[in-house]
Amino acid sequence: MNIQGSISHQGTDYMENINGISTNDKLKERCQILSIDGGGIIGLFSAFILAAIEDDLNVSLTDHFDLITGTSTGGIIAIALAIGISPKEIVDFYLNDGPIIFSSNMKSIRQLFCSKYDSLRLREALKRRFGNKTIADCQKRLLIPAFDIDKLKMQVFKTRHHEDFVKDHKIPLWKVAMATTAAPTYFDVSDNVNNVRLIDGAICANNPSLLGITEAIKYLDVPIDNIYLLNIGATTEVNCYPTFLNRGGILQWAWYFVNMFLQAQSYGMNQHCKLLLQDRSLRVDAIVQKGKFKMDKLNLKELESFASTASQKYMPEIKKLFIEHKATPFNPI
Repeated sequence: MNIQGSISHQGTDYMENINGISTNDKLKERCQILSIDGGGIIGLFSAFILAAIEDDLNVSLTDHFDLITGTSTGGIIAIALAIGISPKEIVDFYLNDGPIIFSSNMKSIRQLFCSKYDSLRLREALKRRFGNKTIADCQKRLLIPAFDIDKLKMQVFKTRHHEDFVKDHKIPLWKVAMATTAAPTYFDVSDNVNNVRLIDGAICANNPSLLGITEAIKYLDVPIDNIYLLNIGATTEVNCYPTFLNRGGILQWAWYFVNMFLQAQSYGMNQHCKLLLQDRSLRVDAIVQKGKFKMDKLNLKELESFASTASQKYMPEIKKLFIEHKATPFNPI
């Protein structure tokens, strides 16, 4: 992906001011980034992981991270954390509102011609949780990507942690969440923000970790050697793709492409982050068999089981890498 040609925010190119750093919110030393992948209702896995960190280590998670970024369902989690909602409360959101959001009586043939789920249900659930709060109410530096389908550019919603960011702080959080979760074929395109047509941020950054690293370096003036990253996945399927794809056409590839695309994105971003940060980057995820979980089907007990196993596996490293650091207070400009 050509980052310079593809990313925008607040009506300007993301890279436009990249050499002219001017901010009163610099992190002069260590910066810890929490990045949360997209994955539909499988985001419950991510929420379980975050709740386990707080329970097992007896900490308030956000006390230890300077910047939070999330895509799609990970964007909902990131927004919630940034305004002080605990991981346990986020788990409750998935359990209580998930079945309502992902309920549909639509006949299968209609799904070929319109969105599978009613976006109004998602909208009402988000408004109940976030109320009238805007990005200005965030207590943490925040990055939430969506994709502008008319300009073919990423739009990244941000807190005011740089003096050039002058518009986003006025936007209601439920509108940001609607934009980053507007997954094609699942929900309608979101036009809630200035009538711009936005879709799911997973189109361009299902794993938004590299966005966080770039932001820390270019806008928070953090040396790369001082950046630490914790990336929370939403499970990864083990796939053995059939040989008929070797010469497959649209019908053959349609069934496999979306899942392959999202997994390849997350894997590729993780590899880049590992190359950049070395042992200062940790991805927490679980490998599952093909078809184990679906983006729109709640599977509580098994998601909790996989999250419990993953948190037990990674908890010593999480404690070692991230818990000693206390986040720098966020002072919006």
